[in-house]
Amino acid sequence: MPNTQLSITLDTLVAQAEDVISAPVGNEVVMLRLESSAYYDTDDIGAEIWQWIAIPITVRALCDRLLSLYDVPADQCHADVLAFLQQAFDEGTIQIVAPTSGQAL
Repeated sequence: MPNTQLSITLDTLVAQAEDVISAPVGNEVVMLRLESSAYYDTDDIGAEIWQWIAIPITVRALCDRLLSLYDVPADQCHADVLAFLQQAFDEGTIQIVAPTSGQAL
């Protein structure tokens, strides 16, 4: 079931969902969500994001890392990363982590 109740912001703490297995394929990552048997893949930048969210991290910190590596305007980076992560959250491949308890929502 999609997670459409919550919106991801720059201050949201995100991490990989626990029921997703993944593997690198070239510069990309392929993922399988065990609960739904759904298959996903990413491009090379999505693969970098996937690697960085192996442990909880804020969206702002993800964007800061990308901005240090790529010549892209900050507002464009923020918009693209927020859209990517919101779609991933809605599909259940990432989780929002409560910052005080470390528990997934």
